[in-house]
Amino acid sequence: MVDSARKKYKGWQFELTGHSQGGLHVANLCRKTDKNCIRLNPAYKNASLKDNEYIIRSSADVVSSLSAPKNFLTSIFYPNWSKSHFKNIPAKTNNPLTEHKIDILDRLDPNKEIGRGERKRSLSKPCSFEKERNSKTIFSMFVSQLCSKTPT
Repeated sequence: MVDSARKKYKGWQFELTGHSQGGLHVANLCRKTDKNCIRLNPAYKNASLKDNEYIIRSSADVVSSLSAPKNFLTSIFYPNWSKSHFKNIPAKTNNPLTEHKIDILDRLDPNKEIGRGERKRSLSKPCSFEKERNSKTIFSMFVSQLCSKTPT
């Protein structure tokens, strides 16, 4: 699905998001040319993050907990880089199922910007992938509703 969208919208910049196993697939599909690749409570992958890759996780999430030690070491060696690429949300419960849900995003400051953020937007037209997003997509992953034309 992502490859066909990239072919169809050649020259456009994409944002990929994925939760849990979908976060692992976002890691595999993320390219340098993508604006942001955001993974929420992602399954573990022993690989370095790209400059446009961001992880948001609950401090009590068991699925993404395997990546926590590696993220901790990265935060020691590269503190400024880590602050923007790793966001730990403090747990509110001891329930691992609750802490793995996407609802943990409600605990973030609504003004918090994660990713490369919006610069001058040169959006000629929004591109929507509602059909793919609303259907059960393979790997529970979707391309963001909004993508912007790559600056020339």
